[in-house]
Amino acid sequence: MSIITTTEVIRYSPAGRDFPPATIKPRIKSCEDKLARELLGIVLYNDMVSKLKALPVDAKEWVCNGDYSLNEVVVKNGVYYTSTANSNNTDPEDDGSDWVQYAKFDHECYEKIWTGWLRLIFAYEVYYNSLPYASRSVGAGGLVVREVDQKGVRGSKVNELDSYLATVRQDIDTESRNLLYWMNKTDEGKACLESFPENLLVECVTNYNDAHRSRRIMFRN
Repeated sequence: MSIITTTEVIRYSPAGRDFPPATIKPRIKSCEDKLARELLGIVLYNDMVSKLKALPVDAKEWVCNGDYSLNEVVVKNGVYYTSTANSNNTDPEDDGSDWVQYAKFDHECYEKIWTGWLRLIFAYEVYYNSLPYASRSVGAGGLVVREVDQKGVRGSKVNELDSYLATVRQDIDTESRNLLYWMNKTDEGKACLESFPENLLVECVTNYNDAHRSRRIMFRN
């Protein structure tokens, strides 16, 4: 079981709704395995997976003329929302609406770090690994790079793609450092750590090399 979904990758990364989902889905597991090893640690990742909430099977697609009750769950564009009011006819995607996204975890701290940082980190990591496959395809003559489509858009050149991927990687590293700082340097983050299962040992490791700086949060028995 994976934590992030294809819909969430498209929603929370720069992919956009026209990005081919077929290039995303096969890479979710490998990307999560990488983040489990290098960011969270296997023990914490597995515990987070065990705390995933089951999606309500009776949730219906949101309709614009609906009238929803308190705590009723709907789906819009693949995202689940819980109503925070009775007689709710607001749009879940509008700012200030009477909806909140359906919680992903049965654990308050896991939900907090997911919505605050990990959701973006996971989405960007999968997007980063999917983008080269969306930009190129393999035909009878080998590797094909799309140049110009019917909309007058050309595919990126190799150096342009590499530069863009470097920017995406920088965003992933920045959010990872922000998460590490919050969990270790703020009162709220430290309180969050204390809510973790007792069998998790928290060890923060900082690695440096000539190419870039990376931060890890390691959890192990």
